[in-house]
Amino acid sequence: MQLPIGFCGVQVVANSEQSRGLEQFLKLKRACNDNTPRTPP
Repeated sequence: MQLPIGFCGVQVVANSEQSRGLEQFLKLKRACNDNTPRTPP
């Protein structure tokens, strides 16, 4: 089952709200981008 990007975004935002897991936030964001057809810079 594939979830919409919106769900992933909400998940990331919820984690960033902690304001003490910036590294985890970037990690989750990267994991989300892994599921999207996006090429690295």
